[in-house]
Amino acid sequence: MSLNTILGPHGPHGPHGPHGPHGPHGPHSAGGTGTSPLLAAALASTAEGISGYWDGSAATPPTPAGDVPSPSGDWSSFDKLDALPRDAVIHHDLTRLVLSVPGQNGGAIAKFASVATAEKTEFSPLLTIRPPSLNAFKSQLTHVRTWGDLRADRMAEILVQVDDIMPFFAGMTPLHPVAKRWTLGFIDAARTVSRLVTYPIKHHFSSPRPHDLAPKVHPPIATPGHGAFPSAHAVESFLIAAILQRLATGAFPDLTANSGARALYRVAARIAQNRTVAGVHYPVDSAAGALLGVALGQAFVAHLDGAGTVLPLSLDGTVWCDPASAWHGDFDIDSFCALLSNLVPTVAPNVAPTAAGTEASLGGITRGAVPLTIAAPVPNSMLPEIWGKVTAEWA
Repeated sequence: MSLNTILGPHGPHGPHGPHGPHGPHGPHSAGGTGTSPLLAAALASTAEGISGYWDGSAATPPTPAGDVPSPSGDWSSFDKLDALPRDAVIHHDLTRLVLSVPGQNGGAIAKFASVATAEKTEFSPLLTIRPPSLNAFKSQLTHVRTWGDLRADRMAEILVQVDDIMPFFAGMTPLHPVAKRWTLGFIDAARTVSRLVTYPIKHHFSSPRPHDLAPKVHPPIATPGHGAFPSAHAVESFLIAAILQRLATGAFPDLTANSGARALYRVAARIAQNRTVAGVHYPVDSAAGALLGVALGQAFVAHLDGAGTVLPLSLDGTVWCDPASAWHGDFDIDSFCALLSNLVPTVAPNVAPTAAGTEASLGGITRGAVPLTIAAPVPNSMLPEIWGKVTAEWA
C-alpha cells in the first residue's frame, strides 16, 4: 500500500471505496484530474455560462516590480501536493540516503549517508557482501530439495507472497489502513527505495537460480528474471520487521529468544523461506537478504531519529554455506537471530552500540570495529515530519 493510495487525492477509501470513483472522495472533487469527455464539456459550458468574459488579468493585486515568490518547500506545501509529486518527494528524500557499489574480490557494498547537506551526501559502508562460490551454491541444492517437500502445505502463502507480504505482518501487529496509514505509507516508500540497493547488487552478482543448476527443481511459480543472491523478498521482509520492531518497542535490534519482537522476524523468515520452498532461492539468499534488510531498517530509523550510529557488517556467502556450521548452511531464524544478537547488542535510538571498538565474526558475518555515524536529516526534508506522524500512530 503506497503513500499515494493512503494519503493521495482519493481519500482514505481510495478510488474503489464505498463512494465509488465519482463520489465525494473521487478524482473530480475539488477540481480533480478526471478525463471524462462528457464532464469536461459540462464544466466548460458551465464556466462560460457563469463567469462571463475574461481579459486575462489576475484576480489578485499585482506584486511589486521585480518581486519573485520565495521557495517554501515546507510541510504545509508538501501536504497540499497531489499524489504523484508527493510520492516523488518522499522517494527523493529517501533515495539520497542509499547507494550500492561494487566491492573488492567480487563483492558488493551497500552504503548509507554518513554526512548530508543540502548540496551533497557522503556515503560510508553499511553492509559488504560476497557471494557464495559456484560449488557453495551447488551445496545449497540439498536444502532446496528438502524445503520443497513443504510446497503443498505452503502453496497459498507462496502464491500470495509473490506480490503481497504486508498482510502477514498485519496478522502479528496492528496495521489498520486508517489508524496506521502513515506507517504503511512510509514502509512502502522504504521498500521501494531498498530496491535501489538490492537490485544493482543482484545484477552485479547475477547468481544462478536453483533451476539453472538443477532443472528438476521445477518451481511452481515463475522464476524472476534476475539473479538469486541476495533475496529481495528477504530484504523487504526483514526491513519491515526491523522498522515495525522499532515502532512497537522503541529499540532495536532485540532478537533474544524471549523477545515479543522476535515474532516479527519469524514472519519475515517464513516469507523468505517460502521462496526456497518454491524453488526460486537458496537459503543463503535469504541470509544475505535478511542481513541487508535489518541493516537498512536500522539505518533508516537512526536517520529519522535524528542521527545515531550503527555497526557496519559484512557477509561471506561461501562461509555461510558451510555444511559443518551449526545451521548446516541452511537459513534458520533462531540461528540467524542468535548470531545477530551476539554481534550487534540491543541499543536504544541515538545510543552508540555497546560493542564498538572490536571486530567479531560468526558464521561468515563480521561486525566492523568502528561504528558508522548516520547523517541527520537535511533542512527541508519531509522525512522528519512524516516520521513524527508515523511514531505518533504508535504512541
